[in-house]
Amino acid sequence: MKKIKFIAKTTCIALAVSLAAACSSDDAGGSGGGSGSFLTSKVDGANFKAAVMGQSTVVAVRNGTFYQIGGSNAELQNMTIGLFNVTGEGTFEVGPDTDNVLSFFENNISYDTSDCAGATGTVTVTKLDEEMIEGTFSFTGKQDENCASSKTVTTGKFRGIFMQN
Repeated sequence: MKKIKFIAKTTCIALAVSLAAACSSDDAGGSGGGSGSFLTSKVDGANFKAAVMGQSTVVAVRNGTFYQIGGSNAELQNMTIGLFNVTGEGTFEVGPDTDNVLSFFENNISYDTSDCAGATGTVTVTKLDEEMIEGTFSFTGKQDENCASSKTVTTGKFRGIFMQN
């Protein structure tokens, strides 16, 4: 059941990210000055940035104490952070024994922290208010199908400006 919930959540965020990227335009008025949403990291030493043609594809949503931040790049790679029961700043453990999930998608393969032993990480929320969530993360994600293949994600940084109703 946990895997089904994870797939449903990541599918929703991937769809939201795709729609946000497709609906953006040059005259949409970027937030500038470093105050907009971003999601960056290194995946097995290679840079990842959630942007297409220089425009951020990051979508951040909240529902009570659940937060999800995700974004894609032009290579169709996707990174997602899912945090449950977060009520403020702090460091949160991520792994198969927690409800929190970190994932990296590439070539239709998910490397995440939801099911496999050794798939662990941390998310440190450094700012959380009504408008945004910001912090850092790192994790080792395992391929769900066999738990043998993994990706190491380091130096992760994110800022998500929440979508307004």
